[in-house]
Amino acid sequence: MCIKALVAEDAVRFDDPVADYVSGPAPSLTIAALLTHTGGIWPDSTQETMWDWVNGEADRHSDVARTALPRERSDTGRHRYNNENYAILGAVIEAATGAPYAEACASRLFAPLGLQSPRRSPRYGPFLAWGGWEMSAADYALFADSAFGPAEPGAAPNAPVGCGARYGRGALYFEAEGLRITWHMGLLCFGSIDGAGAYFVQVHPGLTAAVTFEGCPGEGALADLDQALLTAMLR
Repeated sequence: MCIKALVAEDAVRFDDPVADYVSGPAPSLTIAALLTHTGGIWPDSTQETMWDWVNGEADRHSDVARTALPRERSDTGRHRYNNENYAILGAVIEAATGAPYAEACASRLFAPLGLQSPRRSPRYGPFLAWGGWEMSAADYALFADSAFGPAEPGAAPNAPVGCGARYGRGALYFEAEGLRITWHMGLLCFGSIDGAGAYFVQVHPGLTAAVTFEGCPGEGALADLDQALLTAMLR
């Protein structure tokens, strides 16, 4: 959503080569490919390093970008979710704005909505560009409602993920029978109890729900949550 705000300001374009902002990638890698996770960047190095960064003071997106960008890319064009894509976008945002990532994005996304709780997580802040924001469930619902409700998802880069669903603007969505259902689940899990997450689901037009939680959900818990929220919202 921060990139989308910069596109609206004409500070970046979706089809810009990432190499225009950070060193390392081939010219064919675009901002749109990072947003849709179709640029062939793999494997996800953050899955091995995040635990070492918990409680750290430094943001790590530039470190991740330096690890990911020199790798040879493969299977481009197919959606494959990887935290590294968002880490690289964090570096792109800093280069495009000349401001720290947190400052650049908070001023564009949260301040205009008057949201008070969003902040860099004191525990997971090093992952800020791909999962280190922290806010109340109420503010998360308001943010999701503003970010995903009015705009048509096709106006931003998106990619098919199977079963009729698509990924775009940082979330999954599905359209059928005059409704658009948009959802996103984020989870940080280190061991059986150390973790946190958030989930939102939106039935457009008109209804958004958000849940935040601490700890690591047991097997099937998130699927049960998904079913419960959708059942209640579509009733």
